[in-house]
Amino acid sequence: MGFRLRAELLGLCAQLEALSNSLERYRASYSAKLSELKERPGTEGMKATLSRVLDELEAVADVVNRIRSLACSGEPGLQTLVRAYHIADQAYYKMVAGHGASVPASIRSAFYEIYRTLKSIAL
Repeated sequence: MGFRLRAELLGLCAQLEALSNSLERYRASYSAKLSELKERPGTEGMKATLSRVLDELEAVADVVNRIRSLACSGEPGLQTLVRAYHIADQAYYKMVAGHGASVPASIRSAFYEIYRTLKSIAL
């Protein structure tokens, strides 16, 4: 593995870690808001929205963890990086196509940067 590829992988792993931290902060924030609303009557719509956002954040976190386990453990081969790219590709298009539209824009943007980095490495 060349120096350029190692540097890109280190950058990718740092991006994945930063996104994972952001996801955790968002999940904690939305969970706290949901807990506050559970005690208030007449907030069913907001509760449903927050629950959906939490589910989508959890789905993104699962994808990030899968990519991290492939790309950031040991010395991944090209086939492993291509597999990580395909996972990111599928998840990104779900977010862009509206299935993950409730995910905050900063999360989508950070995930796009990970997707773009993986694409440059794997393809």
